[in-house]
Amino acid sequence: VAWRTGSGRVALIAGTPCAKGEEVFNNYGAKSNEELLLGFGFVLDPNPHDEFKVKLSAPPGTLQLVHYIKKDRLVPESLIEAVQVLTGGGQHDPPTCAEGEMARIKALAAIKRSLQGRITKLETARKLFWTSKNYDLKARKAAQSPCASSSDSPGDSVASPKDSPGLRRLRMARIYREGQITLLSLSLSHTQKLLSTHAQRLSRHQKLATGELKT
Repeated sequence: VAWRTGSGRVALIAGTPCAKGEEVFNNYGAKSNEELLLGFGFVLDPNPHDEFKVKLSAPPGTLQLVHYIKKDRLVPESLIEAVQVLTGGGQHDPPTCAEGEMARIKALAAIKRSLQGRITKLETARKLFWTSKNYDLKARKAAQSPCASSSDSPGDSVASPKDSPGLRRLRMARIYREGQITLLSLSLSHTQKLLSTHAQRLSRHQKLATGELKT
């Protein structure tokens, strides 16, 4: 069930047809783990609607600066076009000529470097936090809570109703960060595939231009 607000009213829209008098259940909608964590204090594992927000550093203007990486849109076309402008390739260079392919490759290479940097930072932070004495101390304090269960383990990936509040928060934070790393890793892999495709097209254009390849 989706929520729709407007003109002082709230409408509940069913995602599938339902008969009159049939019981339906409301849910939180297609929200990312970041929205769920900040708004409701929990995350889903896995979450098919998870996303990673990318904000480009550029002067305000007509260029779209905010983009979202999702499982069904690992490298948004709008992101590629925006980075292409920022890297000097122009917004409307068609990737059907050598110049257009070069501009597209340059933009994808910049996206690849950015993704690699973000993944490295997240993995470093994860390693420093989850394997440090800081985490062990937090886990011990959480386990000593009156609400803690004897089965609590910092290594568990799914929160249990018996978890102490402190340990549950740690697990939710870890699931959120792991989801971000997974999304970025998938995006990086897809970016590399796009780079390979456009590199092959560029090579073909160059061979056609030099006569090495006949149409």
